[in-house]
Amino acid sequence: MNQQEFSTARLIGLLEHIFVFLFVLLNQYAAIGFILAAKGVLRFQDFKSRTFAEYVLIGTLLSALLAMTVTFFIQAISTL
Repeated sequence: MNQQEFSTARLIGLLEHIFVFLFVLLNQYAAIGFILAAKGVLRFQDFKSRTFAEYVLIGTLLSALLAMTVTFFIQAISTL
């Protein structure tokens, strides 16, 4: 992965976190599924390698879990 691809991947990850955060705040869980599905569709050609597909799936799920956990934590604190 070159520097340009790495920068693009970081930006995509940041945007994914922001969207998941906002969709949890808005109780739009189906929209989170849409974002994750769209990411999979766009990377479909890259999934010919099982190892790469598993790497992307694990990263995506951990990223979504992190964003949702942070959002739920912030919501819990804000209601105190």
